[in-house]
Amino acid sequence: MFYPIAIKAGGNEHAYSVTVPEFPGGLSAGETLDEAITNTKQAVIGHSEFSVVCGNDIPAVSTS
Repeated sequence: MFYPIAIKAGGNEHAYSVTVPEFPGGLSAGETLDEAITNTKQAVIGHSEFSVVCGNDIPAVSTS
């Protein structure tokens, strides 16, 4: 299962930032694009695992 992500490009002075629309308020980043994507995957996994432990549902993947 894959969630769509939105990436804001970084530059010489800024990291790449990534949001996952299905996880409101969630934001990840990385100095490189690869690092930003890796960090985002880890954040989604961590959030999902915590949701399960707390008895909450994991957000469904958007179909639109």
